[in-house]
Amino acid sequence: MVDKISETTEKTEKPKGTAEHDSLEPKGKQQTLGESVKGEQQVNRDLKAKIEKADVTNLGFPDAKIGESEPIEVESTIVPGKGIRPVGAFLHIDAAPQRVATEGEKIVDIARKHLGEKATNEEVEAHVSEIARLNSEKVIPGQSLQDLTSKPGETLLLPGHTKNGEIIYQNQDGNKYAYEQGNKLTVTRNDGTGFIRTLGDDGNQALVKESHFGPNAQDKFDNVYAFDGKLLSTTRPERIESTPTKSVEEERRALSDAADRRVALPNERQKFSQDMQEFEQRAKEQGLSKEEVARTYHDMKDILMLKGESPLTGRERVRLVTGALDSASSPRSISQGDYETCQTNVIEARMFSKEPSKATDMLAQIAKTGEFTTVDGTKVKMDEVNLRAHGESALNLERGAWARTYTSQVFQTAAINAALKMENEREVPPKDIRYLQTEHTDLVPEPKSDRILPSESQALPPNGEKLLDYNENPPKLIGEQSTTGNPEQMRSLYQQLTGHDRPDLFLVPKEMADQYQNYKAGSTFANKEELGEMLSALRKKETGDIYAPIIVHANSDTLLPTRRRHPLIGTANPAKIDGDLHTVNVIDYDEKTGMVKVDASWGNKRDFIEKPITLEQLYNATQFTPGATWMDRLEQLKPEIKPEDFNKQLSSTTQALVMRWIGMAQSDIEPPQGDIDKTIRHYKEMRQGLDKNDFADSDMLVIRFEAAIRQMRAQQKKQQDQQQQ
Repeated sequence: MVDKISETTEKTEKPKGTAEHDSLEPKGKQQTLGESVKGEQQVNRDLKAKIEKADVTNLGFPDAKIGESEPIEVESTIVPGKGIRPVGAFLHIDAAPQRVATEGEKIVDIARKHLGEKATNEEVEAHVSEIARLNSEKVIPGQSLQDLTSKPGETLLLPGHTKNGEIIYQNQDGNKYAYEQGNKLTVTRNDGTGFIRTLGDDGNQALVKESHFGPNAQDKFDNVYAFDGKLLSTTRPERIESTPTKSVEEERRALSDAADRRVALPNERQKFSQDMQEFEQRAKEQGLSKEEVARTYHDMKDILMLKGESPLTGRERVRLVTGALDSASSPRSISQGDYETCQTNVIEARMFSKEPSKATDMLAQIAKTGEFTTVDGTKVKMDEVNLRAHGESALNLERGAWARTYTSQVFQTAAINAALKMENEREVPPKDIRYLQTEHTDLVPEPKSDRILPSESQALPPNGEKLLDYNENPPKLIGEQSTTGNPEQMRSLYQQLTGHDRPDLFLVPKEMADQYQNYKAGSTFANKEELGEMLSALRKKETGDIYAPIIVHANSDTLLPTRRRHPLIGTANPAKIDGDLHTVNVIDYDEKTGMVKVDASWGNKRDFIEKPITLEQLYNATQFTPGATWMDRLEQLKPEIKPEDFNKQLSSTTQALVMRWIGMAQSDIEPPQGDIDKTIRHYKEMRQGLDKNDFADSDMLVIRFEAAIRQMRAQQKKQQDQQQQ
């Protein structure tokens, strides 16, 4: 994620395992830290089990019936990558899906009106239950199902039903999702395309098959997924061309002719020719085939020769192609800029390095129609705002600047929305979450001021990134950054865009994989030696630059000197300390010298390519920065910070570190006792004599944490003594 990850309270790609402060306070029977944590984990497991049962009582609503007959059972369906999901009641009655604006009406009245007068009490009861489940945050609980009411001003989602027993959902674009008994889903889009999803097996494992249909030949293909959501096979061609690609010599001439006609600025045209030469030279050196170069040129030529001003203007098409050619010529120079897209940036850089035609094919589809289809058949319609240049993308900066180009803006917003679209269609009911890049509201020269956005704030983040829920009308802001940040999501997105499943590419420190399930999807390493072995294997396997994404910490001693903003200067915020996960690309590794070249995605001056780092430095960058190191940093910065600001930073940093250790304990990982003791001792030394009001939160947290740690250590010693006896 980008350097400004530390500026908001919720910008972290790892799922924070923090507990409420009160969970550390012993109540009644004394609990160890592990017991307290396991109790909370059990609550979470119970809640998950309740949700999966789809019983409306488990979501806070009463277990009551409208009539005297037995209730209709809520059915579930199997979704690839999601497991079993409640879908609703299979009622045999015709009722179209609706969105109903409410002013505090009873849900039973809404349900009865929707189903019609012929609906039985059992059918109305089942409909009330599914309406309450789907709109749980918009419904006020009561003593019985008859008492459930809507919150005034809310719009409720009502699932549709058919006499054939289908459950129907429909999104704002008119795409219809029909669920049938027997784990069958039929998706029909408003353009006539869609797919039928069914469940089967190959004798060894459960499989999910999607048979795609549509008016054109390229719309018809089959996908087969494993139960965990991994794409196993597809009959869809990786590339669909309206005109066949010719030889590299012919495509080179055609692209040059198109550039003569469309690239009007002399300097831009001159650079275009230089970039073509550089691209072909890089292709020779790094093993790209002539066919790959020809396909890339073919796409660029097609974009330049388009006419009209929609979906892109003529100038936008020129910027799209010149940026794509620059990326293909020098993929090491692709930068995420001041955006939360490092996880997508590393994939973009690898694609432009290894298979640039797959990147330009995406861009060509978007330039022609405003939408594109991924290798696995996911259809993505681009929101117009993502096609307009915003912030840094509107500037024509030199190659290698810490800024995202217009080409990267289009690619990254498209890729993120492809991942979201696949996830949307795997939810029940289907979601419609989209990632938008709106106008950049802050173009102040570096260093930029720090900001803290309240977690519930509807204000837009400064760089204009946002996640919107289009199932709401108007669309509701639900987040401030993309959602493709963990290795599981990155691996899935890479396969979605290229057709390749490469778990060996995505390198993850074991301490992260041990704590978070979605970090287990890559290749994990427990020490420097294991990381070196993985890099050696990749070096032998890859032709040219490696381009292997690896999870690191931006606050590590390795990366901290390259950051724009020091996390201990400016507004004090605990998220600045541990909300620092970042993804970079390993470009090369020399096994003999142990030196590693790394593209940090923050502009060429901040990369470790011209000046490689050691394997040990890279490994250290993948580890949490010790608490004692943070205390040392604060003490060194104390002369440069105002006393009141120092107090805030010391308190905020200590809170972040304690919550990190709690998160480790919640994941059954032994917190680093030596570092804990040293850090807290140093905190107390620096805290001595300072205004106690500035340390109310951190003092309380430390006191409770120390008490829990003492209990845990005492119990461990008791167990050891018993074992020795």
